[in-house]
Amino acid sequence: FGLESEENFHQQQIQLPQPAPAPDVDTLWLVLNRPEHYFFHVSSDLHDLFGFECGEVVIDHEYFERSLDYTLEDEYRQERLPAMLNHAANWHMLEGSEEEVASWLLWERQPMVLHPVGHPDTVDAMRNSIILQLMINKFFNGQTGELLMHTFPAMNLYGSGITNFLFYTRHLSITGRLPPAFIVKASVAEGVDGASISDSGNTSAENVEGNVST
Repeated sequence: FGLESEENFHQQQIQLPQPAPAPDVDTLWLVLNRPEHYFFHVSSDLHDLFGFECGEVVIDHEYFERSLDYTLEDEYRQERLPAMLNHAANWHMLEGSEEEVASWLLWERQPMVLHPVGHPDTVDAMRNSIILQLMINKFFNGQTGELLMHTFPAMNLYGSGITNFLFYTRHLSITGRLPPAFIVKASVAEGVDGASISDSGNTSAENVEGNVST
């Protein structure tokens, strides 16, 4: 990581935007399914934990809670989520100057870095992160049914990411909700000062399955 480069692309200075809340959970769900985030998941952890493959099993509350426990069981795992959110925010600014998307990811990261890694409040913030909860649900069978989609075999895994994004974009446009089998107990993060962000058009959710009601 300390290698120097003289290419202009690598010499760019990235100015990250101010964190700002996403409009809603559905918007964040589609961001997480963009092709560039195809490998932003916890599927390897959950495969190690449960022993089955991605998409084989429908999530239930026991799976949900065990998944949260496992993905946050040590400081190494706790460090990954805020690090990946920071990396993704930088990527969005570097590749396309997508300030809005970067600001949403930074907003979700804020509660995770108020206290040191391992602190009970840090773990609690991550357990209640809509980002982590959606990533966990992605490993399970969302019972979305099937849709006819274009595929891009010549683009290899990135092509799979495009198909995945098109699928969930189409599914959301048809159903107006997250995959029906999802278990989601969080919403867009609150501000780091503890104030509700409902004035920004966002609402909280409690123990919602399949979607976050507003």
